[in-house]
Amino acid sequence: MLLGLVRPTRGQVRLFGEQAGPGRNAVWAQVGYLVETPSAYPELTVTENRPELLILDEPANGLDPAGVAEIRNLLHDLAHHDGVTILLSSHILTEVARLAGRVACSTADGWPGKAALPT
Repeated sequence: MLLGLVRPTRGQVRLFGEQAGPGRNAVWAQVGYLVETPSAYPELTVTENRPELLILDEPANGLDPAGVAEIRNLLHDLAHHDGVTILLSSHILTEVARLAGRVACSTADGWPGKAALPT
């Protein structure tokens, strides 16, 4: 829904004070995203397009342990040294616990809860 791939049934999304949605392209210049297909932009690296907000869907999916560690370190550096906000979805809760400062769990009925994790 954040990326406009699925229409919300109600409500709205605001990013950087602007409403996000179809036809509202200005806000996306500040956002980087990777959804399921990491090979979509093989020539572009994160350091060439450092966004203020990074949206990732299963960033460690399909990686070997060394790749998972590399992604973990990269995301940590982007968040803690470069001030990038990272929103990620994952079913690998151990990785979420290693990376996230705050966690929200979603269900088909909405957002039942959120928790702050120790940093």
